Amino acid sequence: MPGLHPHDYVGEVPDRLPPEQVRELSRIDPVRGLFAILEEWLAIVAAALLCEQVGSPWLYPLAVMFIGGRQHALIVLGHDAVHFRLLRSRFLNDWVADLLLWWPVCGTNALFRRHHAAHHKYIGTDQDGNIALWRLRRPDGAPTREWTYPKTGWQLAGKLLWRGCGLTGLALVVVGLLRPLRQIGPVYGCLRLAALGGVVAGFAAQGRLDLLLYYWLVPLCTWFIASNYMRLICEHSQVRSERPLYALTRTTVPGWFDRVFIVPRNISYHYEHHVYPSVPFYRLPALHAAMLRLPGYRAHAHVSRGVLRALGECLRG
Repeated sequence: MPGLHPHDYVGEVPDRLPPEQVRELSRIDPVRGLFAILEEWLAIVAAALLCEQVGSPWLYPLAVMFIGGRQHALIVLGHDAVHFRLLRSRFLNDWVADLLLWWPVCGTNALFRRHHAAHHKYIGTDQDGNIALWRLRRPDGAPTREWTYPKTGWQLAGKLLWRGCGLTGLALVVVGLLRPLRQIGPVYGCLRLAALGGVVAGFAAQGRLDLLLYYWLVPLCTWFIASNYMRLICEHSQVRSERPLYALTRTTVPGWFDRVFIVPRNISYHYEHHVYPSVPFYRLPALHAAMLRLPGYRAHAHVSRGVLRALGECLRG
């Protein structure tokens, strides 16, 4: 169904659903989107308050993982805004996403859209936006060592530990704060820095910068980064199928732990999302159920049960 969405894949898509069914699944429900944002922020505040009240050092690592998962959920909701799926008004869609979803994690809606639109339209080609965004290839066109799979279990564990140790996160925070000044413009970039600086100043005025450090920056630089890398590995590494488009991305059906800590808000229904980027996050399970009724999808889609199994499929032996 060409032309339904500006980020549709430009090549041939096998085993399509009827157009009227896709249109129904693609309806935007602004209340559901806004309520999801509210849920995630309330969950972050509740986790921080609980950890402060209990005061147990054993609870803090779990709080870091939980809050990092919620930060991950914020960018998943922001990802819906990148595809114009959060709110019907594109102006409100972009500004709500920036203020409540992207800016707090040092990202921007516009910059991610530049790469992500090309990833969807040209996946698997030299124009795929993920090549530049994640440095997938060397200058000679070969995959970089980081994104070469399969790996050994020790190699994968080492990669995830390195990404989640905090150094990668701090580097991305610095780059994320400064990049919009050059790539979007000084007015937007300074407005964004002023807004974020105002939040920091508010915590400082209350003498509670420690809350910002322990319950925002630490989760952001550790579990948020590690869980994102786990998700990215599952999405596009070691996917097996005889059909070209099916071989480019994996769908992972998540368990409860996956949904809370690693792949929130249905982001792991990834083949479905690539084929129909017009479908918002809250209808991806229904889209998956509809596609399971297609014989071609059942025969050729790479569907894994759980993130642990998907990661295991990316290991040698």
